[in-house]
This record gives sequence, structure tokens and C-alpha cells, in this order.
Amino acid sequence: MKVLVVATTDVTRSLPQELAKCYSLTIGAVDSMDTSKIIEWNADVVVIDETVWSTRCRSEQDGDLGNKSSAPPTNLLPPVVLLTDQASPDPHTLGLNPDKDDYIVKPFTSGELIARMEAAVTASADLPGGCQPVTSMASSPSSDVSILTAAGDRSHALMPYRRTACQRIQILEAILNTLQTGTCSTPLQKRAIREAHTLAGTLANLGLDHAAQFAEDITSLFKVFAVLSAAQVQQLSQAIQALRHSIEHSTISPNDTIRMASAQAIYDYQQQHADNDIYDYQQEHNDNVFAPRSLGIPLDAVQLLIVDDDVILSEQIRALAAVRNIHTRLATTLSDARSLVQYYRPDIVLLDLCFPNTAEDGLSFLAELSQIDTSLPVIVFTSQQGLTDRLNAARLGAKGFLQKPISANSVFDVMTRVLQQNQSHDSKLLVMVDDEAVRTHLEQLLNAHGFSPTLHSDPNQFWTVLENIAPDLLILDVNSKHTNGLELCRVVRHDIRWSDLPIILLAEQTDHRMVQEVFAAGADDYVQRPIRPAEFMARIHNRLERSRLLNTLAYTDNLTGLTNRGKATADIKRLLHLAERQKKPISFVIFDLDRFKQINDQYGHLVGDQALRHAAYALQHTFRRMDVLARWGGDEFVLGLFDSNAEQSAKRITQLMKMLQHSTINARTPFPLSITCSVGIAEYPLDGHNLDDLYQAADRALYHSKSHGRNQISLAQTLQP
Repeated sequence: MKVLVVATTDVTRSLPQELAKCYSLTIGAVDSMDTSKIIEWNADVVVIDETVWSTRCRSEQDGDLGNKSSAPPTNLLPPVVLLTDQASPDPHTLGLNPDKDDYIVKPFTSGELIARMEAAVTASADLPGGCQPVTSMASSPSSDVSILTAAGDRSHALMPYRRTACQRIQILEAILNTLQTGTCSTPLQKRAIREAHTLAGTLANLGLDHAAQFAEDITSLFKVFAVLSAAQVQQLSQAIQALRHSIEHSTISPNDTIRMASAQAIYDYQQQHADNDIYDYQQEHNDNVFAPRSLGIPLDAVQLLIVDDDVILSEQIRALAAVRNIHTRLATTLSDARSLVQYYRPDIVLLDLCFPNTAEDGLSFLAELSQIDTSLPVIVFTSQQGLTDRLNAARLGAKGFLQKPISANSVFDVMTRVLQQNQSHDSKLLVMVDDEAVRTHLEQLLNAHGFSPTLHSDPNQFWTVLENIAPDLLILDVNSKHTNGLELCRVVRHDIRWSDLPIILLAEQTDHRMVQEVFAAGADDYVQRPIRPAEFMARIHNRLERSRLLNTLAYTDNLTGLTNRGKATADIKRLLHLAERQKKPISFVIFDLDRFKQINDQYGHLVGDQALRHAAYALQHTFRRMDVLARWGGDEFVLGLFDSNAEQSAKRITQLMKMLQHSTINARTPFPLSITCSVGIAEYPLDGHNLDDLYQAADRALYHSKSHGRNQISLAQTLQP
């Protein structure tokens, strides 16, 4: 955008430098209404100080023909934004064209001025014969004013992203200023939320995690800003300033180019396909397990704060967390930890108790955290021996205590277990009880604790409901009138697919004989009726926690964090049953990394492992939660994509392949190393009705891709038999 500033005072003539701080603009400045200069500039918008404009108006009113050359008629000017001291000026009195011109009352922020200029240019373009803007706000890297590179920052790859980010910050500042005057409208609120939310996603995908979190916090505050207190407004202002500072001083490592390559591709794909029918399953079935898989670092991603001066251990934990899409921040001092907690709320904290360079210890910070939020899980670890620290940590509400030295894997295992305890409300519970009063009581109790259980009373429909819901825990009633819980429990245990499903039985009698029958039927636990709520909920949480821990250990590939082959086989078979009943397609996809053996041979297995993690990371940030993503073995990955035909899946995988091809592996190699993959896709039911047939069809398609040059997708249905 070309902007001409017409001003005489030092304050307003400094506008070009102010605007250049966050915008790439072509900006000029003159000190009088000189027609020739204005026309020569061919500006998209003219910003004029009231003192200059008033002189022009008086000249016209006095009929001063001598000044006509320096006071062009309004209709010959580009859109004008007038800088005025008047609280409520009359545009007609000022000589403005209300159809295209605008004014702004001093004092103002550069963000407010930018918004007024954009509106004026847009309005002018909409008029008959109106001018079109020469270039958009975010364009022209070669503009006359270059403000993108902060002092000492040579990360040129960030320049276009920083430009866009700074523009969004200006908009947020303008909206905040409006908020402080109490005149913010609902559309403006929605604009603020959209700008901050989009900015958070972009920054996260670029690896600017600290800045992304500020943007997330700003999003949350704007969602409730209609009732913000003065203190909250101040907090919002501080967060915006911290966001600006973080962006202006940010750099990106060459090894983080996967984020650079994926940031725009993922966002564009998400916007393009947000309303696609393959994403509508969640709304149709009201089942959060079918929500789209998180992209980048989403707003609802797990936030981990590590407070420890052992950087080596912390980085090892961070690496394990990244594979599992856990967003990590590291504070090496208690002061840094307090600063981080001030701006965002972590979901879990790993806290070392020993900081030798300060008089404080971790227990004081633990006490502060417990006052801020009693529900925040904190795991402490220390190299000191003895019972005292354990007791103090337990009294202050710590959820775990670990003794150093300890491996990163051990820390992460405990952290995962604690997180699962706090996320029990995401679990799916199926309650099979025919007594209406008991069923209603259970529903109210479970709802009060954050669960959304599925309740059923007809034993004839039990098996269909079980397979459709695929619950994380099953509750049965021994005293049901038709088919009692003991019988249903035995039926469930006879099917290998449900052998690990936690089952709790409700029983009126708890004598020795009944307890023996309960466990003989295969139940994991029992609860006596009438139900005692505290005991009942404690047993549910305990069963869910143990089940999740065992599932994580048994069903997750340790290297990539994806599902392993055994679990994927069971999951895909279950999806096939579901697809058969609902007449839906499924895409079965095999892809493996091209020339993976060459990578291992040339650079070593550590680089090969990083290549596998790299591919897994891209998978986890491209597909939905309901999609089965598995490492099948070696460099071979398998996907099961429900309600997605082969052509739809090919489009999604094309985005993944572009992301991999245009990014580099985070590994120490002589030169940046990228990977490509070959893909074969088979579709249920066109290419097969069971897993074996689909695998063979997809494998043939994969072979076709590899034999025809690699780095391509082949569909089984397009190949000749």
C-alpha cells in the first residue's frame, strides 16, 4: 500500500516511522497540500493533519484562486484519512467525502490508523470508478520501508510471517483501545478472536512457541472481554506488548524448516476443507473421538512447563513430549517460571526442588502454584535423599515425586499417568442398567464429574451399542431383571476384542459368594448399591487410569508415538465393521520412506530414527483423531481413514507429501536432509472387504509408486489386475 502523509508538526510527521515498525509500506511525507506532489505520488490513501486540511478548506471558502493549485478538489484526491483533535467532527463541515474519506481523533495508535486507512481504500474501491489499491498490506517484500528484521536477526525466512503477525497485532491493539473506551461491538470482538486465534496457529507452526502462547492467551481474554475488569484489560495490554516483543526478537533454526514448510500448507488445507463432509462425522454422531486431529500446536494441546536447571534432562523430556504432541516450555530459574506462569496456564508442571544459585527452593514455588490453581498437577523431582521433601511436596498437593538421577523416559511415563488422571472426563462410559431410578442417579452423578455417559437399558441392543460406542469403561448391573450383569460380563470377556475393557459391576449384595462370582465373570471391580458417590467415582478414575497406562505401554510405538501394528490391526477391523453397518468407505493407506536404507547406511541409525519421527510428526499434525495412524514396521506406515474414499484421501496425503518434501529433518547432517515417500491406497469396499485384502491391494499400489519413480501416490482401483 502506498501512503502519503501530509503534515507540518513533528508529531504527525513521525507517522511514517511509526507505521514502518510493523508494516511493509511505501510511505512518503510532504508538508503542504501540493497537487502535483500528491498526483505524482499516486498514493492509495492520503493521511492529512487537520492543520493542513483546515488551511485548504479556508482557502476554498475564501475563494482564494491563488491557492487552488495547492488545494485540489476532494474528488481528485485518493481516499483521505484526516487526523483531528475534534471529538465528534462533522465530515461535511470538514470537507470530507463521507463515501470514501474518514477521520481519526487524536490521540490514536498506529493500529487504529491502519484500520481506518484499510477501510478508506476499500470504500474507495467499491465506488463507481473508484481506485483499486496498488498492493495489499502484506505484500511487496521490496517496499521502500523495510522493518521486518529486528536488530541482530538474520532469519530471513521469518520475514513474511513476521510482517503478517505485526499487522494482526496492530489490529488487536486498535480493538483493545476501543475496548478501553467501552464501545466495542460484537463483530469487533469476533474479529479480535479470529485474528488472535489465527496468529497463534501460525506462530506455533513456525516454532515460535513463546509468542504463540501469548496469542492463545489473548484469544482467551478477548472471548470474555465484554466483562473484563480494569485489571484484566491491563493484563490483555501487557500480553499484546509481550507478544510484539517476542515476535520482534524471534529467530527460527534451519532445523525447524518443517514448521516453515507446513505452516501455510496446513492452515490453507484446514481452511479449504473445514466444511468438507469427511470432517462432519463429529457433528453427525456427537462423538468427540471423531474430532479433527489437532493442527500445529492447537489451543487445546497439552501444555507442559519444566522448571529445572538440568537442561540435558529437560531437553530429553521435551523431545519425548514433542512426539506425542505435548507443547513444552522450559524455565531454568524460579524467576523465569513465575514469568511464564503469569502469561499462560500449563496443564502440568515438572518441578525440581533444588536450585543452588538461589536461596529459594522448589517448594516455595510449589506453594505458589497450589494457591493459583489447586487442580494444576505438579510432579516434583530432586537429587536429595530423605522423607522430608516427600512429605512437604505431598502436603502442598504434588501429584508425583521422582528421585534423581532418573531417565527422561521414566519421567515421561509418570507425567503421562498423571495427565491421564486429569483427563478422565474425555473417556467414553457405557452404562447398562434397566432400573430407571438407578440409571437416572448414575447419569446425574457422572455428568456432575465431567463425564458424558451413554446409558442403555435394552439387553437385546447391548452388543450393537457396545460396538458403536467402543467405550473406555463398561458399567453393568448384577441385579438387572432381564439379563444380569454377570452374564453380560462373561459375553464381553469371551470376545478377544474386549478382553481389556475395564468392567465395573453394581451389586446389592457384597457377601463372599457374590464377590467370588463377580471376579470369576471377568469384572475388574464392583460397587455396592446403594452407591456411595465418592467411592464410586474413585473406582472409576482408578480403572480408567490403569487401563490407559497399560494401553500406552502395550499399544504405542516407542520411537514415533504412533499406534503399533497390533493395536492398529484391531482398530482398523473395528472401523471396517462400523463402515459395513453404516455403508461408509474406508481408505487403507500404506506409505514408506523413499531410500530409507540409504539414509541409515550413509548417516547412521540415529538419523534414520529422526527421519521416522519426522514423518510421524507430520502425520499427527495432518490427520483426524479418529484416523488410525500406525507404524507397521521398519519405515512402513499404515493409515486407516474412515469415511474417506481413495480420491479424498489422496488429496489429503498430497498435502502431507508436500510438507515432507519441503522440510528438513532435525538431525546433524552435512547438508539439509529432506525425505519423500511413496504411497499406495486401497478403498473399502471397492478393493477388498477385509484387512488382508485391503493390505494386498494397497501393497500392489505402493509397489507401482516405487517402481515408477517414487514420491508419488497410486490408487489400487486404477491399476490393471
